[in-house]
Amino acid sequence: MAALSRGSVKLQSNLPLSDPVIDPNYLADEADQRMAIQGVKYARQIFAHPEMQQWLIGEAAPGANITNDEDILDFARSTMIPNWHAASTCRMLPREKGGVVDSHLRVYGTKGLRVCDVSAIGRLPDMNLVGSVFAVAENGARIIREEYGDE
Repeated sequence: MAALSRGSVKLQSNLPLSDPVIDPNYLADEADQRMAIQGVKYARQIFAHPEMQQWLIGEAAPGANITNDEDILDFARSTMIPNWHAASTCRMLPREKGGVVDSHLRVYGTKGLRVCDVSAIGRLPDMNLVGSVFAVAENGARIIREEYGDE
């Protein structure tokens, strides 16, 4: 849930119904790679416990013959799936540093468009995101009310 690898979402064209180009860039960061490798090794330690052995007939994936780190990493790369907590896709940073929104959650290069969810947060805590969603949404609502004078 707290991956360090960063992907990208880009426009394919200026047509509104065009699909975006999405590159999750899973396991690009070395720390994420080490975590994936260690995750497989740790699962193997758990299943090697005598109390677990009575319920097992063998290792289905990645397979007991996969033992070196590079092969384990290849397995992780080929089976990686999202955790459905995508965030930081519209980070609040200066535009020249790759940011998408400013400190008032306005999308650079647009008029009347803001991002008021966890897409704007650069680095998320390793936890359920609902609190972060509420915090950004409430802050966005406050910013909008202040800007339009509706307190």
